[in-house]
Amino acid sequence: MKTGAPSSANGLAWVAGVALVWLWTWKHLSVEWRLNEDYSFGFAVPLLAAALAWQRLSEANATSPPITHKEASLAADWQWRLWLIPAALLYLPGELLRLQDPTWRFSSWLMVFAATLVLVAWLGSLGGRPLVRLLALPVLFNWFALPWPSAIEAPVTLRLLALATGASVDALNWAGIPALQHGNLIELKNGVVGVDRACSGIQSLQAGLMFAVFAGEWFRLSVPRRLALVALGVGLAVGINITRVLLLARHMHLEGGAAFDTYHDRVGAAATTLLVLALTASGWLLRQRAKTYNPMPRSAWPSWRLSGSAGYTALALAVLVPMLSAAWMSQGGSPSAQDQPLWQLRPERLPSGWRAIAGVFSDAELKLLRFSRGSGFHLRGPSGGRAYLVHLFWLPDAAVPSAAYSHRPDICLPGVGWRQMGAPERLDLTLAGRVLPGAVFRFQLGSLERTVFQAVWYGGEAKPPTGPVDSLGNRFQRLALLWREPGRRNHEILAVYVDGQIPPAERQRVFEELLAPLLRPAAVP
Repeated sequence: MKTGAPSSANGLAWVAGVALVWLWTWKHLSVEWRLNEDYSFGFAVPLLAAALAWQRLSEANATSPPITHKEASLAADWQWRLWLIPAALLYLPGELLRLQDPTWRFSSWLMVFAATLVLVAWLGSLGGRPLVRLLALPVLFNWFALPWPSAIEAPVTLRLLALATGASVDALNWAGIPALQHGNLIELKNGVVGVDRACSGIQSLQAGLMFAVFAGEWFRLSVPRRLALVALGVGLAVGINITRVLLLARHMHLEGGAAFDTYHDRVGAAATTLLVLALTASGWLLRQRAKTYNPMPRSAWPSWRLSGSAGYTALALAVLVPMLSAAWMSQGGSPSAQDQPLWQLRPERLPSGWRAIAGVFSDAELKLLRFSRGSGFHLRGPSGGRAYLVHLFWLPDAAVPSAAYSHRPDICLPGVGWRQMGAPERLDLTLAGRVLPGAVFRFQLGSLERTVFQAVWYGGEAKPPTGPVDSLGNRFQRLALLWREPGRRNHEILAVYVDGQIPPAERQRVFEELLAPLLRPAAVP
């Protein structure tokens, strides 16, 4: 096979293609790193991976002769170019899903998998299998920047929330500070400490795992010592996080409710710093002093100049996939991509004795859900009854409509300690001459009960949330929309939260009576 002389142009194309794919992938992941504090450590992952790669290249044993230009040419022309085929097959749907549903983490996994294959193809073209094996760990280290699948993250988070809350309450009472546990809330004499996701320990756990692997490699530990360091990282993450909650509770006990906001970020930063320092010190103590590495001589480093044309293929993949995906998503628009909500909340003609108080969304809610328009009302009845109504709408392109998938009662309420009672049940209401298809959810927290009605519209079409969270059926519906209506992305939600148990026979009447004075079709002035 005639391969030709090594080419600087092909080598530069390889470098540009690999860089563009990874930069585009990291740009997508950076949204999660920026908006979800559980993954804020993700910004450090590419830098740490680069440091590990440089260390391995600088200190690798040069036991095998450098790969020849002929061998590199053969590899670049056929063997490693084949890796670009599955890379393209993963990168294209990953980019389409990113545009259609940015918060579905499956898109992030597809894009990182594709970027990894492109990088492996380039490394294989440079130095064959020896170079790929040498840099396998630094390459795979980038996967620590990926958010966990929701099906795994949610139960782990709930368990950590319960552990942090329960252990903190026990420790506070043992120290003479009266504390009561209400789900994931700690009641003190000066206020209530909410053990939210940031305080659950999931952030410390994920950062601890990532840095334990990094320290094990940086200090060149044996496999048993690396596993011991990972186990230590998990234990330290849980222990330091419980200490974090205790410190926040203590400050609130001594200084009042304002102390929580004052010390929350400071204590969190200190906890993360302590975890990193502890793992660094542990890795240094476990290091194997007798193990040495011979620096790789410059003559053994592979040349970046490669023959063939695989670099142009990698560059084309990096450039064309985002362009074709954007073109597909914008082709023809969609008749269902409405720019106005179907409904609105207007507190008029309330029943006698009832009053509505406009709700204010917290900064955390605005940051998490990023809806385009939203309103909410707290209802107070003459006999002490309480309810909360919320209506949210996501424009097709101005925000992230798929964030609406996270605004389900069976996601939000269990996250603060409520236990779901049974599966959601279908319930259709009739208001203003229109049918509202929805579902009813029931929850319990100690002796308290809460009943929730939720209706969902996706692209103007009613989609009652009766299926389980993140079910494959819901996911396949979104995949089907990529083919049928790629522009159909807007989302609308109506939810009614009622404290207390509502008998099944009374649910339709109760929710219709609550909604009738407030809910209006958006087209009606």
